[in-house]
Amino acid sequence: YQNTYHLRSLNALVAAFVLGMQLVIVSQSPMAFMLGWETMSLASFFLVASDRSHESVKASLLYLVMTHLGAGALFIGFLLLSQGSLFADFGQLALLAVSAPAWILSVCFGLFFFGFGSKAGLVPLHVWLPEAHPAAPSHISALMSGVMLKVAVYGFLRVLLFILPPIGTTASLLILGFGLLSALYGVLYAVVERDVKRTLAFSSIENIGLIFTMIGIAFFAQSQGLDGLYETALIAAVFFAIAHAVF
Repeated sequence: YQNTYHLRSLNALVAAFVLGMQLVIVSQSPMAFMLGWETMSLASFFLVASDRSHESVKASLLYLVMTHLGAGALFIGFLLLSQGSLFADFGQLALLAVSAPAWILSVCFGLFFFGFGSKAGLVPLHVWLPEAHPAAPSHISALMSGVMLKVAVYGFLRVLLFILPPIGTTASLLILGFGLLSALYGVLYAVVERDVKRTLAFSSIENIGLIFTMIGIAFFAQSQGLDGLYETALIAAVFFAIAHAVF
């Protein structure tokens, strides 16, 4: 590592990366959430490019484009829901969402699904993941797969559970479909891949797909009034997220 990286800046970026993820978790307003999200994204961008090789720089630029497309979608979603007041807390957002027109809620759901799905690595928004994870230092690859992808899952669940009204059958089937597609795609590529870090990246896509599948099942069950299945599927999604993070 001493021959490849500048260790002081690497460690400082790791600290900023972890701080950004923590800010996302503890944020109480869209502005604080986006501040943590951008800190996490920019720190991980520089970490992916930290060995300054051509492949790493190329992978980091692809990651930067995808992460900012996702961040832009989240920002617009929060802006629409808050009616332009990004300093409103999430409780106020939930109250505004109750009285929002149906088309605003549909657009916001689509924006949040794109924003969080691209960061989590859902197919077809996964293109950055098999490139960025192998390019990053190994301990950063572990943090990105084990924690950063779960921060995206956390953000999506926080929006669905505590801000948006019940999403209904169509949206839940959309989550379920993309989850199954990601799980199938990830496991097929993980089986044929021979580079260990790329195998783990595709394995992460598969596991994120399974987690989103469980989330889709949970909200489909909610739309059908099956409260027992709803709770069980949500618990399964959270349990699986923790299990994958530990792995």
